[in-house]
Amino acid sequence: MAKKKSIRVLIVDDSEQFTMFLRRNLLSRNYEIVGEAEDGEQAINLFKSEKPDLTLLDFEMPTTTGDEVLEEILNLNPDARVIMITGRDDIATMNLCIEKGAFHYIRKDYPPETIFSVIEESLAKVN
Repeated sequence: MAKKKSIRVLIVDDSEQFTMFLRRNLLSRNYEIVGEAEDGEQAINLFKSEKPDLTLLDFEMPTTTGDEVLEEILNLNPDARVIMITGRDDIATMNLCIEKGAFHYIRKDYPPETIFSVIEESLAKVN
């Protein structure tokens, strides 16, 4: 029987605490963390070099907003799966990200089981 391919994830967030939360929970679910970025430039460089199956992208970061990074990622790979995970709860930001091509938009203050349910749903067709 063939071994199931591990899902390769890029985490983009300037909050060390939230990055650690995502890392711990993703690793416990057998995801592979291919990189962690704190800003848009790092995110784009890691996306280019690592070609993750999924990018978890914060909206508010130093130097670049998440929607700008989202656009650049989708210019590099129109089929990229990007989930916006942010503390922002305004409808305008959510609509902007979805219109620009985010696969999903979820708030950081949602319960962990909701966050990881969205991640798993988003990856259902990767394997």
